[in-house]
Amino acid sequence: MVPLPALLARLWLWLVCVGSAGFCVPLYAADTDSLYQSDVVVNARGDAAERNKAFTSGLEDVLVKLTGRANTPQNPAIRRRIQNTQSLVEGWAYQTRVVDGAEQLYLQIHYFQPEIQRLLDDAGIALWPANRPPTLVWLVTQSESAEPSLVDPEDASEAEVYQALQAAAARRALPLRLPFVDEQDRSELSAEQVWNMDALALRAASQRYGSESVLALRLLRTSAGTTYAKATYLFRDRVLELERRDRPESEFLDAAAALVAEALADTFAVRLSAAASDSSSVMLEVSGVRGVADYAALLRYLDGLAVVSKVQVLAATGDRLTLQLSAGGQLRQLLETLALERKLVPQGDAALTTAPDLALQYRWQTPP
Repeated sequence: MVPLPALLARLWLWLVCVGSAGFCVPLYAADTDSLYQSDVVVNARGDAAERNKAFTSGLEDVLVKLTGRANTPQNPAIRRRIQNTQSLVEGWAYQTRVVDGAEQLYLQIHYFQPEIQRLLDDAGIALWPANRPPTLVWLVTQSESAEPSLVDPEDASEAEVYQALQAAAARRALPLRLPFVDEQDRSELSAEQVWNMDALALRAASQRYGSESVLALRLLRTSAGTTYAKATYLFRDRVLELERRDRPESEFLDAAAALVAEALADTFAVRLSAAASDSSSVMLEVSGVRGVADYAALLRYLDGLAVVSKVQVLAATGDRLTLQLSAGGQLRQLLETLALERKLVPQGDAALTTAPDLALQYRWQTPP
């Protein structure tokens, strides 16, 4: 096991390298309320049996969004609790919407956030916080009679592919970003490079969008109706691959979205009970706090992080605050979150020491 100070130092070195390169990761903040909401298609109003069934299927949808994992509802501890979902429902309402020109009835269900969090924690399942990095998607297609083509997201002929991918991502509250595929993109990344899953070229072209989470997809369609599909997912130093043949493209795209969501959840998900423990803490020295508004915003931000259970101000000198954060045994997730959101920018290399009283130095980015 890596000693805690050494682990912090390694993570801090990564943060400093990212910061010195001017790398800024875009952030998607999911609406927390929407993570605990599900809209389920139903046939009629007032049918109690159908409504209870919708409560169960809606809860399964919510659990997948909150964890990034499709198998969460099959967890034995979850299955036992799902037998009575009505107690987890905060409110519900019927809504009629027009879908593809026809009216469709939905049951919109809101679940109790504390109860759902307790359900996951009791089952030993980590929760993926609402702040999630968007994944940049590059798509290349080829038919037997043509060369590979880098697909413009505005290409109407491939609209179904993007719609299916967006739907698969939405089921996991996974934000996607689509490239412009303009002259600059085409000069920096060729269709052949995407087809060959050239990781170096993909990462270089993705820097334009500030994306370190990158998904490359290729589809080879034959005249016989068979599709050979491959996905390569790049995240920091990780390279994950997925290949499928002769299946509906929607199944492949769902599997690709699952690959990405699970990789990101592995990095950012937190156990809330561990976050509530005071067994581990980290010192932060934050500069750039230039008044009451900054002070309040900084404390509100830190206190709102899922991995942080307590924030204590130890000292204030000029525009600098010294704080102690309690983060259970999850300091890695804390540093990952700070790096993701960029509201606190790492400063200098003072934290590269392995001293037990390690203090990480940041500068507060005053919100515009």
